[in-house]
Amino acid sequence: PHNYILLMASENGIMGIMSVLSLYILYFYLNIKNIMYYKNRNNNLYIIMITFLAAGIGIFWRSFFEVSGIMNYGYMATDLPFWILMIFMTYIYQNREKLTGKIITEYMVY
Repeated sequence: PHNYILLMASENGIMGIMSVLSLYILYFYLNIKNIMYYKNRNNNLYIIMITFLAAGIGIFWRSFFEVSGIMNYGYMATDLPFWILMIFMTYIYQNREKLTGKIITEYMVY
C-alpha cells in the first residue's frame, strides 16, 4: 500500500483501521474542545492549541502519502511528534481549570 491507512487496513483488518482512525478522532476531538475552551480565556494556550491542530492536520495528511504514520513498526522518530502532541494536549485538557486560574465551585464537595 502507498499510504498508512491502507497499510493498517490490509495488515490488521477492520479493527486495525478502527483503532488508527479512533486515535485521529480522539486527537481532533480533544484539540477542538481545548480551542473552544481557551478562545476567550487564555490567548497563549489558544494559539498553542491552534498550532497543535495544524500539526495534527499535517500528520493526518502525511499518512495518506507515506506508509509511516502514528504507529510505525520499529521506528520511533516518525511517530514521536504525534505522541508528544497528544500527551501535551491531554494534559492541557485535564488541567483546564488550573491553567486558566479559575476554580469551578459547582463540583466542590462541601
